[in-house]
Amino acid sequence: MWNGAIPDDFPLGQVPDPVARLLCRDSLLAMGLSKPNPPVACVIETTQGQYFSGGTEPVGGRHAEIVALDAYDASGCQDPFQLYVTLEPCSRQGRTGPCSQRLKKYRQLKKIVFFHRDPTQRSLEDLSALCPVERVDLSSFFLQGFLRRVSRHRPRLFFKVACSKDGFIAPLPPRRSPISGREAGAFVQLLRSRMGAVVVGGRTIQIDQPQLNYRIPPSFDLPRYSPLEGESIFLQSMFEYARLLCEQDVSFLQPLRIGCLNPSRPPAPDFIRRQKSLPGPFLTFDSSRPPLEFLSYLSELACNDVLLEGGAGLFRWLEDSPEKGDVIILLQSKEVRMGSGLKLPSLFQAESYPVCCDLGQDLLFFREIS
Repeated sequence: MWNGAIPDDFPLGQVPDPVARLLCRDSLLAMGLSKPNPPVACVIETTQGQYFSGGTEPVGGRHAEIVALDAYDASGCQDPFQLYVTLEPCSRQGRTGPCSQRLKKYRQLKKIVFFHRDPTQRSLEDLSALCPVERVDLSSFFLQGFLRRVSRHRPRLFFKVACSKDGFIAPLPPRRSPISGREAGAFVQLLRSRMGAVVVGGRTIQIDQPQLNYRIPPSFDLPRYSPLEGESIFLQSMFEYARLLCEQDVSFLQPLRIGCLNPSRPPAPDFIRRQKSLPGPFLTFDSSRPPLEFLSYLSELACNDVLLEGGAGLFRWLEDSPEKGDVIILLQSKEVRMGSGLKLPSLFQAESYPVCCDLGQDLLFFREIS
């Protein structure tokens, strides 16, 4: 159950509380699952207080509006309704029929409320002849990666690092040295499942030989929502619906695995063999090229949201790349001390993080760049 607070992204009076909760849940469930399509959520609210909702399905599947309408039809309900959707309904024929055509079949539809215009098409002029259409000036966190990619040709970046209690990310000389606890590890797995790609640098590959794929964490490791300071609708949704995320089909949730490498220092054969045993290819990008080229490359791969997991060299290479809306995540151990080692990259050395959560053996610090 939701903790009872209405998220800041959905102020009372513009979107009813039950609708806001369902939009958050279904947006999160669609994020990662629908890639490269936008993770849209839709809620039908009837005049009798019934709710039918859905999110975008994997490529080739139903759009959020169709999922919600199918649920409405399956219930046998005939009551008039208002439709809330985070992105304006589509009006063009793709792998699926246009949602605007389906909506025209419902005399019960009394109003459409949406948050974002779709920069790739326009349908509202067509739908406004059917019923009143209202744009609510609210931002959906879950859509920002898609909107950035299609409008600016770069994905949203999630920078993530783990550090010791005394602020070091690795010992010197560098060697594999686990820092985070089980709950933090489970959180990172769930985070990967929402991403279009996971990226690491060549040094991280050499030392840690990470798998980079998404693996469903054990249920006893799933983190609980324990905010210590501030609020994040994304984090709150991730924690509240962690078990639902784990029930989704893993095959649709695997991010692209990318290494930013110096071509003269290829990965070890053992790492390559392990990557070949996983679904999908392991991709590489020449780290001697400009970071802007890398961001364009990610956009060409149709990545909406990208998780950058380190290490220090990757963060130095991209330190001038963060923009408004990108996300910084710091996982700091409460227990592990190093005494000395590689210091926390400057990208993560903020004066303050507006959001902090308790993750068992770790603290999770979270901020969106403003």
